[in-house]
Amino acid sequence: MIYDAITLDTNVFSQNSNRLDGGRLLQLRQFADSAHVFVLSDIVVRELETHLIKDIKSAQERLNSALREANEIGLLRDEKDISGFNPSKLQAVEVASEKIKSFISETGCEIVPALTVDVKAVLDRYFGAVAPFGSAKKKNEFPDAIALLTLEAWAESNNKRLLAVSADADWAAFCKGSGWITVTSDLAVALEEIQAEAEKAAEIVSDLLRRYCAGELPSLKKDFQKRLGLAFAALEVAVDGNSQFQFSENWVSVFLKEFEFESVENEFEFRTLNIDGDAIVVEIDIVAYVTVEADFSFSYYDSEEKEYHPVGSAYVSRERELHLPIIVTFEGNFSRPNEMHAAEIEIADTSVRIHFGSIEPDFGIDNDDR
Repeated sequence: MIYDAITLDTNVFSQNSNRLDGGRLLQLRQFADSAHVFVLSDIVVRELETHLIKDIKSAQERLNSALREANEIGLLRDEKDISGFNPSKLQAVEVASEKIKSFISETGCEIVPALTVDVKAVLDRYFGAVAPFGSAKKKNEFPDAIALLTLEAWAESNNKRLLAVSADADWAAFCKGSGWITVTSDLAVALEEIQAEAEKAAEIVSDLLRRYCAGELPSLKKDFQKRLGLAFAALEVAVDGNSQFQFSENWVSVFLKEFEFESVENEFEFRTLNIDGDAIVVEIDIVAYVTVEADFSFSYYDSEEKEYHPVGSAYVSRERELHLPIIVTFEGNFSRPNEMHAAEIEIADTSVRIHFGSIEPDFGIDNDDR
């Protein structure tokens, strides 16, 4: 089906860690100069702002805590080290507002006002238990109802087929009965759907990856491996583990050993996110074999003194296999694969979690992978 416009639900931003200037969300900038229209409901924008404010306040708390700890252990020997810098003075609301304004400007996003909603249509759906009022907590679906009805009215009045991206079952139920909106749960799939030359791009990338794996493109391979290694080195991961003590990680590092492209029946798994002149941006599924190193601090809780006491630390290393998507920008002359290069590579998913298995303080005990 041919689509004229695209829209996102709030959960899509959450799935992408609200990274408005990175990852999949960065690819939305292509709509600033495109025949396709990028629209957002005013409801989604307001919910996104609320989430950003929460993220910013959380980051401020972590930064303040880190500065206090650095000062306590003597890393900040002079107040001039942080003179004039106080994270608490940064207004989360203002920062979030500026981020959204920049995002709207850079993507050419059109905002559909919530006040244009047909109130009677909302109430009819509410009392008739019609999607998105399909769950027991119907009152919680009022924002979705307003967003969807105004988006549908916008699509009809502008005569545009709208592709919505949402992981919400109620959005899917509503769109199933809509003559103007179709829904998908995957942003990468949605972006590929609206690429006019997606099939041609897929052929180019498939051939490029085939030649890469056959060892025919040594220059691209060297460039690709270097950039992918740097992407993994910059990857922030959450860690889990099993221990008789309370523990927290002091630092975690990820080192890429080797990787391979995922394939199904000899077909590489990727989605075309953007085609722009001599550049193709794709999301490729890979299997990465990595070494994960971490330093842990351990403590126990004294119920009589009602406080935690440190019991040591430990350096732990693990070998892990990760299945994840990466976003790659290929640039160059598409008719000459030998001249193609990987201009940018980043990890698409920022919510990577590593389980270290059994970990204990370094009492001369080997923290093997149990």
